[in-house]
Amino acid sequence: MGKRYVMINELKPEHVQDYIDMHMNCPSSEIYKGQLDALKEAGAEECIVYMWKNYSILIVKTDDIDAYMKKLGETHANQIWEEKATPWFANATKFDGSCEMEFLQKVFDMKQMAEGDFNPY
Repeated sequence: MGKRYVMINELKPEHVQDYIDMHMNCPSSEIYKGQLDALKEAGAEECIVYMWKNYSILIVKTDDIDAYMKKLGETHANQIWEEKATPWFANATKFDGSCEMEFLQKVFDMKQMAEGDFNPY
């Protein structure tokens, strides 16, 4: 069972819809459908993206986030994805293991707290 990591990334407002469309159309896109396999092969048990205004909220469940990012960065599918999406971010964000990622701190989990077994992931 992997650890769950959550991050928030700011998008340039003019690219929010591009970012949403890219994700929503990923499974049917000839260009980007390989990204689904790349995420799994890199070690993601779960990868979920939410949007709030011009912020992307990314949840990744994996055993080792650093190994996952590095392996993801080595895939051709992710390189294509990064080439297109990286300029859309307001901050310098790369999902390829080349930079340190900042994740949200988990401070509460109802189920874990009730069981007396809080896990920060």
